[in-house]
Parts: sequence; C-alpha cells; structure tokens
Amino acid sequence: MVYVISALAYITRRAQAAMPHRPLRGLSRLARTMGAFCPSAPVEVHLPGGLLMQLNCQNPTERQLFFSGVYQASLAQVLREVVPAGGYAIDIGANLGYYSLLLSKLVGKSGRVAAFEANPHLLSRLEADRQRNDFNHLTYYGQAVAERAAEMTFAIAKDYGKSSLRADSISDVQERIPVQTVTLDDFVAEQRWPRLDVIKSDIEGSDCRALLGARETIGRFRPFIVFELWRDTPPDCLEAVRKLLQDECYRLQLLHLSGKRVPFDWQPLTTHHVDVLCFPM
Repeated sequence: MVYVISALAYITRRAQAAMPHRPLRGLSRLARTMGAFCPSAPVEVHLPGGLLMQLNCQNPTERQLFFSGVYQASLAQVLREVVPAGGYAIDIGANLGYYSLLLSKLVGKSGRVAAFEANPHLLSRLEADRQRNDFNHLTYYGQAVAERAAEMTFAIAKDYGKSSLRADSISDVQERIPVQTVTLDDFVAEQRWPRLDVIKSDIEGSDCRALLGARETIGRFRPFIVFELWRDTPPDCLEAVRKLLQDECYRLQLLHLSGKRVPFDWQPLTTHHVDVLCFPM
C-alpha cells in the first residue's frame, strides 16, 4: 500500500506542477481521504523543482504537501516570477520550511536566504532539510521578528503553523515560551547585506508589526513583499503599514488561493486574512 500511495502522490505532484498558478482541483479532498493509508513514519519526498523534504504524512498540512508538492501553489508561482538569481531573501515564519527551501533554490548558491522560526520544536527538522538540500546559503534563526527588539512570549499551537506572538489568536495553545524578537532593520544592518530582494511574511497576525520594524530596510532596498494581513489588525498598525507602503510607492495586489490577483485598496476585509503582494514601482 505504501508503494501505491507513493506512486499516486508522484502523479498528483506532477499534475500540480503542470498548472503552477492555481491549486489542482480535488487535491485537498484526496489528501484528506488518503490519510488513513499514508506511511506512519516520516518519508523523504522529492518535490517538483528539485527540493527534498522529510514529511510526516499523518500531519494534515504535511500530507497536503506530500500530494501536491507545493505549499499554496499561487504564492509559490508568484515567488518564481519575482525572485532573482543571486538575490537576497528573508522568510519570516518558516514553519515547515517549504518557502525557505524554495527561496534558496530560486536565488541559487550566489544568493542568501535568512529564515526566522521562533518555534524551537521545528528548528532541528528545518536544519535537517537544509542539509538534505545542501543549501549552505540558507540560515535559520530561532527568533521572532517584530517591530522592536525585546523578550516576548511566543504561544505554540497544536498545529505548529498557527503558533504566534499573539496568544489571543490561538484556540489550542500547547505551550508558552519566552523568545527574543529582532527587527529586520537591525538584522540587515548587522549582517551588512548589500541588497534585499524579497520579504515573505506569514506569522499569524503579527506581520504588520514585523514590517514596521523594517522601515529603513524597505526604504533602502525596496524589496518585493508578500505578507499575510489579518482582519483584526489594530487600526493604528494597519494605517502605519499603509502609509509606509504608500510612501515607498508600492503597488498592491490581493492574491486569492485560486491564483487570481486583484488590486488591493485597504478596504475592510471580508475574510479572516488575505495575502497581500507588494510590488515596488
């Protein structure tokens, strides 16, 4: 049965890769249905594009990645379009590490990728996948990114991807730990990076705070930015980010899961959160 499931997943990954702009119809349902038949032990998976990851298919998110070969196809395609070879990129909220690896593949060995993941339970597997792909130009940091450097409390959710500095946004907190936060302005200055081409942020509602800690960096390098905007973002924080991006002449688009892109005009959100694409003009 394991062989059959692996063969099926190989086919579905190839099918998804053939239509990179949007999710393959019915694939999420298939991944849910196949849960009972998937390998019980973690397996090394060859993803389209040459990436290697070890996945636990008993975890719903990892099982979806096992069958699709990509985490949110529409966003991955946007990054393929905008990330330059030799570029420098920052991944805020690495989670399972898919985007850290994708960014590392896209910039190549002459580029640099810094990925931040505050959940200490994920760091060893992230490092293992980094070594598995021989990405010496990728570095993981066990810090949270915020508007200011401080010691804060990080809430770890049962679903690791929902962990956040905002404990109020988590319904199933398993653990609270102290974490050191860092600002992107401080990080980029300390690393003496000569450029920054991409910022990808997905930190469960703290994204705007992270961007406000990157004012100087954004003004200096004007990178492409994609961040997750939550409906309950505090109005003052929302307005500060809107003004920052407006002052730096960014063109904004809302990215639907379907791959559709529409202009983003800061109107109140009708959904829990959205992905906002920010293109420097």
